[in-house]
Amino acid sequence: MNQLPILLKREFWEHRVVFLYLPAVISTLMIGILILMGVGLRFDLAEVSVSESNSDGSAEEHYRLEVGPNSSEDINSQQTTLAPLVSRQLRIMSNAPFSYKERTLDELYASVSAVLLFVLFFVIVFYLIGSLYEDRKDRSILFWKSLPVSDGMTVLSKLLTAIVLAPVIFFVFIVLSHIALLLVSTVLALGEPIDLWDTLWAPANLISRWLYTAGFLLFWVLWCSPFTGWVLFISAWAKSVPLGWVVGIPLLLGILESVFTNSTAVSDFMTTHLFVEDFRAMISSHLPTVWNTRALSDVLLEVLVAVVFGMVFVGLAIRQRGHADEL
Repeated sequence: MNQLPILLKREFWEHRVVFLYLPAVISTLMIGILILMGVGLRFDLAEVSVSESNSDGSAEEHYRLEVGPNSSEDINSQQTTLAPLVSRQLRIMSNAPFSYKERTLDELYASVSAVLLFVLFFVIVFYLIGSLYEDRKDRSILFWKSLPVSDGMTVLSKLLTAIVLAPVIFFVFIVLSHIALLLVSTVLALGEPIDLWDTLWAPANLISRWLYTAGFLLFWVLWCSPFTGWVLFISAWAKSVPLGWVVGIPLLLGILESVFTNSTAVSDFMTTHLFVEDFRAMISSHLPTVWNTRALSDVLLEVLVAVVFGMVFVGLAIRQRGHADEL
């Protein structure tokens, strides 16, 4: 097993562009865009109405948010700098109910996480597609097979790179993006007559948000294991265009199932375990509302079935790797 860390390091350095530089660039661009978007904001500070539903579902209360003696100033026709615009918006938020602040910041932080997780999905897919195919295509498989490294260890290193190393790196950049966003908004709010903790820090729920995101990534790895195992097997088996086989075979199976059995059980299972439904809600601060219509035992059973299918495909990939040769 002491070979595994070395193999993981090799995978990281060979693909550091997509595993390290890509999330770094995307995180930087997102923070920059979110800041620059403030330049185009226009606020009518005379009155801002925020609807907040009562817990018992009764009539809504309306909150009038005043931001000081200049609240009636109309800035729709004015050009102003970023800092005053963001500061005014923060002063508006400071007078809003705490639940409104939580919802507003939740949409912001969850959107940042969602973008990085969306990119991560495609990084994993395309990495796995080429993981065992490219070294057969460029004939480097002859070199790697000459080393005292088993086929099982090679396949395991590829799998762990996709389902552990890449998610951990992207999770780190999610955390860094959230911290950067919070610090930037805090700096812009300095000097304003607002409670920074009550307006920006407490409603962000960063610790719980990060725990939810980490839990989601773990769940995602288990839930989508049939798909990741399938892609890994195709990478070890395909003679050409592995992406075509990854998509084409399940599509053909779905068509044949629909035609001959008038059922969609197999295709539903494949599409369900391609990605996690409502994943954006699972990285927000409202995780308990996810799966509220499904029994926990049913979810756990389906996760167990998914892991079994994933292990079968990984076993097939190891077996195929043992018989593989250059293309």
